[in-house]
Amino acid sequence: MTSSPAPAATIAEVDPRDPLARQALDAYLAEVAQRLDVTFDPGPVSDAGRWLLGRDAADPSRPVAYGGVVAVSSGPQRGAGEVKRMWVDPAWRGTGLGGRLLRDLEALAGRLGHPRVVLDTNLVLTEAVGLYERAGYARVEPYNDNPHAQAWFAKDVLTRGPADR
Repeated sequence: MTSSPAPAATIAEVDPRDPLARQALDAYLAEVAQRLDVTFDPGPVSDAGRWLLGRDAADPSRPVAYGGVVAVSSGPQRGAGEVKRMWVDPAWRGTGLGGRLLRDLEALAGRLGHPRVVLDTNLVLTEAVGLYERAGYARVEPYNDNPHAQAWFAKDVLTRGPADR
């Protein structure tokens, strides 16, 4: 039995006010609300952070992944880049797109000068927890007061070479 190749997607930086970014964010919010059985209101779209959008290469008008990096400005993880609102369309899960998006977000955080990436999640989101653990994230103490978070993770993304020590 041969398996078919994974579908192709493109990932690029996007303005969070872009209609496709809003569509992806709305899909993320709807899924989180349904899976956590809560009302989830992120408030107005903010210019904070940098955002990536994955699009179906065969249909670029279809968002299939989304996430951002926002600077942590206070608390024990100050200076880190926080991965926010990471989402992969359920039809694309298991294709490797989630891992690719996470690596792209880590690279973006590094380019922005963040030595570490942090994120939080709810344990109901088992696919996300598994992805973060496979990607080398370690659990850390809570660094924010997100009422929906049950697990906090961190990973160093910038390492210093011998000349930098």
